[in-house]
Amino acid sequence: MKHIAKFYLKNKSNADDVLVELYKIILDKVNSFDSEENGYNWMYTITKNLALDDNRRNKKIGYISGGYYETEDNSFQPLKTLIVEEAMAILNDKEKELLYRLYWEGYTIKEIAERDNVPISTIYTKRARIYKKMKKFLKN
Repeated sequence: MKHIAKFYLKNKSNADDVLVELYKIILDKVNSFDSEENGYNWMYTITKNLALDDNRRNKKIGYISGGYYETEDNSFQPLKTLIVEEAMAILNDKEKELLYRLYWEGYTIKEIAERDNVPISTIYTKRARIYKKMKKFLKN
């Protein structure tokens, strides 16, 4: 169970704490456990859920590891977020606004074209240019 806890925990040193909680739950629930069921699966699920709960409680990780980076406010974000932020930084305001409307506000290309009073092909072309610009940046 310790290996399972370490697999799901971002802070591996909390694995022993998760196991202590697991043993408490087992002792509390052992009388209601059906001996016909698979005990390993039961413990696995409890361990996994305890580890995920621990991650939520301790959002700030004390180290940088495997795909995380530290921000100015000492919180940790997925490395993918940093890469996207860097790629977005090369775009001008109009390009950022187009991506924002497409992916965050959920507008379709047709809706954006109608709103901006431009042909649909113009929005497709702008989007393609943005992707090409970001791809070039990310390759370097």
